[in-house]
Amino acid sequence: MSEKKTGIKTFLIIFLILVIIGVIIFFAVENNNGTTRPSFIGEEVIESDITDYHEYLSQNQDDKTNYYTLKIYEAIYDNVDEIKDGANVISLSSYFSRSELNELSSYLVVATSGALTCLTLDNPDLFWISFDDLYIYTESSGFPSSISDITFQARDANGYFTDFISDDIPGYDKSATIDSYLLAMSSVRDEIYQALDEEYPQGATEYQTIEFFNDYLVDTVVYDDSVLIPNSTGRPFVHTAYGALVNGLAVCDGYAYAMQYLLDGKDITNLAGVGYVQYEDGSQEGHAWNYVYLYGNWYGLDVTWNDGDPSDPTMSWEEILEYKELHKHDYFLLGGDLETGDGFYDDGRTPQNYIYYFDGGEAFYQFPIPKITDTKFVEPSISNVQVVNNDDGSATVNITVLGMQDNYSLAYAKSDDGLEYGDYLESDSVIHFTDNSDSGSYKFVLMIKDGEIICEYSEIVTIEVSTLVSEQAITIIEDYRSGQDATGEQLVA
Repeated sequence: MSEKKTGIKTFLIIFLILVIIGVIIFFAVENNNGTTRPSFIGEEVIESDITDYHEYLSQNQDDKTNYYTLKIYEAIYDNVDEIKDGANVISLSSYFSRSELNELSSYLVVATSGALTCLTLDNPDLFWISFDDLYIYTESSGFPSSISDITFQARDANGYFTDFISDDIPGYDKSATIDSYLLAMSSVRDEIYQALDEEYPQGATEYQTIEFFNDYLVDTVVYDDSVLIPNSTGRPFVHTAYGALVNGLAVCDGYAYAMQYLLDGKDITNLAGVGYVQYEDGSQEGHAWNYVYLYGNWYGLDVTWNDGDPSDPTMSWEEILEYKELHKHDYFLLGGDLETGDGFYDDGRTPQNYIYYFDGGEAFYQFPIPKITDTKFVEPSISNVQVVNNDDGSATVNITVLGMQDNYSLAYAKSDDGLEYGDYLESDSVIHFTDNSDSGSYKFVLMIKDGEIICEYSEIVTIEVSTLVSEQAITIIEDYRSGQDATGEQLVA
């Protein structure tokens, strides 16, 4: 198992002072190195296929914190183009009423922290934005005085205006540089998609697509071990999708954001996850991974740990490559139970998705965590349909299904002429056909219980029943096969 992990950036509010006119609220950002276990662990509450945290916030507006978090998120996101061009002030006045601005002061720390985290987790293409120099100003007017505007301002340690652009972006014309970086990242993604199409000329399934992206990142990205040096944050962009895809150098969040960027482009629902891992010796480290929603279930995916290195330093390069090939799916679409630490949550992995800040003591603002399914994903298929013609003229169909999950259903549709098929009916893996009206052509499919077809058997199956069987005879036949009569008494063969 790989020991590739690094601190995940979260937003640490050092202190907050709200004074009515023109007083700065200092907002600092620091790395969470996992040395202190958070006291509040988030609950698994996302069960549907939300596409990002913005959507979750939008669907949960009854919660005031979520309401203000969403509004601040949108205020920043709507100004992304201006930020790229060097804007250093973002006003909230057009996003809130006057009364809301005054109420916002009670939620400002948590809502701002939440908005910045959601924005980061949702948008891997915004890798070039930095909020290291974020200050917050309030303005007031009227008597009695009330807040008329709240602004986010980019200022350096001396109070001079700067920008919200990462220090890793070089040059004077940063907007043009950012555009070139975004183009480079999207070009790499296009090349990966082209390679996917060449690998699957008939079209890849979602599972094959996810697997292809995982294997590509494992094969092409190198983990930046320089983050293990004390007080080091690693080389430029290693915490970003750009670093993984363009530079081929990343740490855990870079791997996770790169996977997210690739999946987003194929409209495969996923979320970035952050948290920490705790080892047997009691040490902890921050970590990042992905959650992927596939055929109605959430699964855990950790590309970083799929790119593991062997612990034996004497292994040859050929042996190392063999090891990496053998273990590239160790943490691929796993199920698990957070409460018991099973499956994806073994090795002390704990999802956190939290904001850590000081506000009169420690406090945590929790984001929801996808509730992953119990078992790992196996690509669903109907591998065999066997028809047995019985001596009494009836037919028994035995169906072999792989990758069955609780929310899947086996179903069939019948046609009398081989052209027009009826509605799909749910069935078991063993079906008894006992009336000659059952004769015909059949399609067998695996579907999600809401009706979406996952896969279908590759052949049309012909079933012939040669006798008309009365209901009483059917009951007798079924009792005989079950070994019981209608009263429940065991029959003697």
